[in-house]
Amino acid sequence: MKDSGYEMLGQILWGGSLNDKLSGSGLSFHDLNWDHPSKMPDQIGNPGRDLTLKPTERPTASFPKKSEMKEMHARGKLLHFFANHELLAIETMALVLLKFKDAPLAFRQGVFRTLQDEQRHLRAYLKRMEEYGVEFGGVPLNLYFWNTLKEMRSPLDFVSQMSLTFEQANLDFALEYAQFFESEMDDAPTAKLLREVHDDEVKHVAHGWKWFQEWKDPKALSDFEAYRNGLPFPMTPRRARGSRLFAEQSRLDAGMTPEFVQSVKVAGGSRGRVPHLYYFNPQCEIEGKGFALSPAMRSKIKDLEPLILWLALEEDVVKISERPDLNFLSRVHTVRGEIPEIITHLDELSRFTAFEEFRPWGFSESAWAHLEAIKTRVRRKPEFPETLHREKLFSKGFWKEKLKTSGSVITSEAELHQWFQSAIESHQDYLVKTDQSTSGRGHLRLDQEMLKDPALLRKLIQRLSSSGTLVIEPFYEKLADFSVQYEIHADGRVSEFPPRMFQIDPHFQYQGAMLGQAWKGTPYEEAFEEILKQKSVWREKHLAVIAILKEEKYVGPLGMDCMVVKNKDGSHSIEPVIEVNVRYTMGRVAQEIERAAKRIAPFKNGFWYFIRHDELLKHGVKSFIELEAKLTSEHGSRFFPTTPAKSSQSTWTYVLLD
Repeated sequence: MKDSGYEMLGQILWGGSLNDKLSGSGLSFHDLNWDHPSKMPDQIGNPGRDLTLKPTERPTASFPKKSEMKEMHARGKLLHFFANHELLAIETMALVLLKFKDAPLAFRQGVFRTLQDEQRHLRAYLKRMEEYGVEFGGVPLNLYFWNTLKEMRSPLDFVSQMSLTFEQANLDFALEYAQFFESEMDDAPTAKLLREVHDDEVKHVAHGWKWFQEWKDPKALSDFEAYRNGLPFPMTPRRARGSRLFAEQSRLDAGMTPEFVQSVKVAGGSRGRVPHLYYFNPQCEIEGKGFALSPAMRSKIKDLEPLILWLALEEDVVKISERPDLNFLSRVHTVRGEIPEIITHLDELSRFTAFEEFRPWGFSESAWAHLEAIKTRVRRKPEFPETLHREKLFSKGFWKEKLKTSGSVITSEAELHQWFQSAIESHQDYLVKTDQSTSGRGHLRLDQEMLKDPALLRKLIQRLSSSGTLVIEPFYEKLADFSVQYEIHADGRVSEFPPRMFQIDPHFQYQGAMLGQAWKGTPYEEAFEEILKQKSVWREKHLAVIAILKEEKYVGPLGMDCMVVKNKDGSHSIEPVIEVNVRYTMGRVAQEIERAAKRIAPFKNGFWYFIRHDELLKHGVKSFIELEAKLTSEHGSRFFPTTPAKSSQSTWTYVLLD
C-alpha cells in the first residue's frame, strides 16, 4: 500500500528534525497516495522545529561580506543563509500542497518536484557547510519566507510571492556567488553547487511563470502590473532581484518576456524601510478660490511630472498620473542606479499599510486631498495648519514685508495710484508680480515708455482687482540668477545645498540649470565668484527665512531664488531673496540630477535643458522623439533624458555633459 502523501507533507511541516524536513526526497509524486487529505488547522503558526533549528525573534547574524570569504567559517556562514532559505522553501511548499488540494494536478506535481529540488539543495549545502566547519543552526535562523507566505490565499499568491519573487531573486544571488567563488576564491566545489542551484531555480521560476500566466488578472495593463498588484505590502517587485548582479538571460530562459524582465530590473520598492510618498503638484502656489488650470498649464505639468522620480529614493513611492515608458525608466535607472515605486491611481494606495511622510512638491489643497486618503497611515504628519501655506508662506507680499526687501506691496487702488505717480518720476524700470504667481507666470516688466501710457494704470488696476495684491520691485540689470536649496527636518536640523546658477528666458520661463562647474570659462564665472565672495550677505537673509518657517512649524524643502546684479556705478551686488519657494524647486531637482550624473562619469561641466515644442525647429527636428535620437547619436553617454520624450507634448528636459 502506498504511503500517504499528505502524511509525508505533515511530517515535513510539523516535524522538528532535519530528517523530517527531508522526508520523501527519494519518492515521486505518483509513489504516494493522495486520496485522503489531511485537515489543515484553522490557525497556521510556525513550522515544527527542534531546539537546534528554532528561529530567533530578531536574528543578530549579519550576511558575510565578500572581503571575509578567505576565511572558511565565513564561507560556511554564507551557505548557512542559503540553507535557511532552502528549509523555509521546503516548509512553504509543503504548506501549499496541504492548503490547496484542489489546485490543478500539473501545478501540484510541479510544486512537489520543486520541493524535492530544495531538499537536494539543502542536503548539498549542509554537506559543504560541514566541510567548512559550520553546523546548521550555528547561525541564527529566521522565518522571513514563512511569515510572508503563510497567509497566502490562493496558488496565484504562491507563484507570485515565492516563484516570481524569492526564487527569481535567487537567480541573481546564486549566479553572483557562483561567479565569485569561481573567479576570486578558486573554490570550484562551492561554485559548482551554486550553479546547480541556479540552474534548478530557472526551472522553478519557469513553473511559476507558466501558472502566473494561467491565473493572472486579465484586466491588468501588463504582466508586470498584474504581478506588482498581486504582491501584499510590504513586498514589492524590488524583492525579485539581487543587489549587484541581474541575471537577465536566466529570466529569459525561464520564459519571461523581455518587457517583464526589464520592468523587474528597474522596479523600485521598499526592502524594509517604511516608504515616503511623493506627489507632483507644482500648481500648489496658485490654488485657491476660482482656481483652474489652463490646458497649456495642464500639458506642461504632465510633461514635467516624471521629474519627481529624481527626488525619491528606491524605497519610496511616487504618485504620478501616467507611468513613463520602459525605455525612459531604464535610462533613469542607468544614471541613478535606482527608481522609486510608481503608482498612477489613488486606489493603489490601499496596498500600503504605512508611510513615513507625505512629500508633495508643495502643500496645497490638492496635496491635502491626497493626504486625506492616507492620513491614518502617515506616521509623521505635518504640524502646520491646512490653510497656512496658500495664505501666508506662498505669498510674495508676506515675505517682502517680513524681510523688508526693496519694492512695494500694493493692496488697494489708492496705493497703486500713489505708487504709479512715484514710478513715473523715478526714471527706473520695474517688475510687477501677482502675490501668488509661480514660475514667472503673470510677471510684467514696466519700462519708462510703458509708464507713460495711460492705459497701463487701468491694466494694473484690473490685475490688482483679480489678484488682491501686487508686488512691485525694481527691475535689476542682472548678471546671473542663482538659487540656494535647503531642507528643514522634523528634528530642527537644516540641510543646505550649494548655490546653483540657472537661466530664464525674457518671458521669465525656466530654461535650465548649470551642473558641475559649467560657469567656468564663461561670462558667468565672474558672477559665480561674486556669489561665493558674498555668501555671508545672502546667507544671513536665508537664515532669517528659515527662522520664520521654523516658527510656523514648517518641515520640508525650501528654495530661494537670488540674483547677482550690476549697480549703476559698475559694482556688483547680491539680491539675496528674489523669491521664497516653500516647496521643492527645479534647483533641488538639478541638485539630485547632478548627484546622479556623478555616478556614471566624473564630469566638470554640464547643463540641464528645458526645451519647448515651439523651439524644436531650431534644432532641425519636428518632435521630441527626433531630438532625443539626434542627441543620442551626437553625444552618446554624455546625454540622458530627465523626462520621457515619448509622452512629452509641450516641454521636454534632458542633460548634456561636457
